[in-house]
Amino acid sequence: MGEENAQTTIPPSVTTSLSTPSQSVVSESDTEGVETTPGQIESIVTTIIDQTTAAIEEATVAGQCIRELVTKQVTTGFTKREN
Repeated sequence: MGEENAQTTIPPSVTTSLSTPSQSVVSESDTEGVETTPGQIESIVTTIIDQTTAAIEEATVAGQCIRELVTKQVTTGFTKREN
């Protein structure tokens, strides 16, 4: 019965990341003749891994929120039908 007013709080990091556009892509012409050091490559790869990990974590949280909302909706629907 109390389930009808239950709300799931979506963490700000999820809503922020969903509404924030991703960084622009660098075109090939921007990098012509530019030497890249192994340290820069390592830094770029680390950044990509970190951003991918963060995106996976945020997607997991978003999925959990959706699961909770669906579960509450189904539970509320069953409760209403029983009454």
